[in-house]
Amino acid sequence: MRTKVIAGAVADREAMIAKRKANDEAAIAAGRPVSKRKVPEPINGLRTGDLFKSVLAAMFSWATDHDHMDANPAEKIKKLQRKKDVGSYVPWSEAQVAHVLRQASPRVRDGVVVGLQTGQRLIDCMLMTKANAFGGEVSVFQEKTGNYVNVPATGPLVELIRRRVSANDPEDCDRLVVQPKGIPYSVRVFSSHLRDELDRLGFPELSFHGLRYAAASRLLEAGCSLATVSDITGHSSVQMAEKYATARERKTQAAAAMEAAAAKIEQGKH
Repeated sequence: MRTKVIAGAVADREAMIAKRKANDEAAIAAGRPVSKRKVPEPINGLRTGDLFKSVLAAMFSWATDHDHMDANPAEKIKKLQRKKDVGSYVPWSEAQVAHVLRQASPRVRDGVVVGLQTGQRLIDCMLMTKANAFGGEVSVFQEKTGNYVNVPATGPLVELIRRRVSANDPEDCDRLVVQPKGIPYSVRVFSSHLRDELDRLGFPELSFHGLRYAAASRLLEAGCSLATVSDITGHSSVQMAEKYATARERKTQAAAAMEAAAAKIEQGKH
């Protein structure tokens, strides 16, 4: 069953790519501009297959718990796609953060602010509403953990909340991060917009997830314990929170070492 689902997902994506190519060719032949939307990329279907397996495993688990089945046939089936290692996410440096906030389009900038100042996952940032912000804090429901956490609203997040709360546009939604005309963002659309902006600014190695490194480091630098950082960012273990924080710290130390070496070379020239 999983194999069929994977084959179907791959076939659907191939059909989508072929349709887009045909539409672009027809537009060029007719002298019309081609679509500016990003061309879909091929997929291997493994993520879809793993999601299908997870749904089946959850369904069978419920069935066994309620004595409809004797065993869960999907329980020991391993995932096809390994989870991306935390080390493969590149942490944002303070210089990169400042540059993106200064140069990126407003639609992307607000999402970066929320991600950096709260340390939450992308889906949780996209679902934050004006009602979540009150009394100098932002109340966040973490989809992955099922927990509520209260994160202090500081820096540019305060200004963003003030601006969003004061919005009186009748077409405006209640989300903190919105598209032009107040349209709410989906994770997929925001990810696409952020990817375009980061590529344009010369940061192809960065991603939204890398903002969690920066947020964890900032919390540690502010004197928070690893346990507190883990609670706020929603990591399942203190060790994971420490990995996020130390990865950015190593990047900062490497940059400082390079600067010191360059300064020593310059002194030697004189």
